Amino acid sequence: GDRNPRIFIPFRKDEMKGTVVQLDRGSKFRGIGLKEQRQGRDAGAVSGVVKVDKGPLIGSLVTFHRRNTWVLGYNMGKADLTNLFIEGQKVSLEAVVISSDDRKKYPGLPYQYKYRATLVW
Repeated sequence: GDRNPRIFIPFRKDEMKGTVVQLDRGSKFRGIGLKEQRQGRDAGAVSGVVKVDKGPLIGSLVTFHRRNTWVLGYNMGKADLTNLFIEGQKVSLEAVVISSDDRKKYPGLPYQYKYRATLVW
């Protein structure tokens, strides 16, 4: 792209380490343009699940979306996560408890998870 990467410096106290345990494909026509829909393409993996290995939420499962994923300073908001991660890959993340307001704002959040990642890198 033409844009310069944004500088991001995470705070060490908030950082957790985890392992990608699952990548979830989006619905076929969600997150892609009309041209791609007509060609029969799908949006690929749009979210996933990380098991926390190190940090205050150790052992917890945390859901994450591609819009909260960063690689080398670039946001992966439109990327297919299967091109970035494989199951078992180690990542760093920051997570928060999923509140009732989050459930209203993001109705697609899975109900089996208590935490969502605000940042994955």
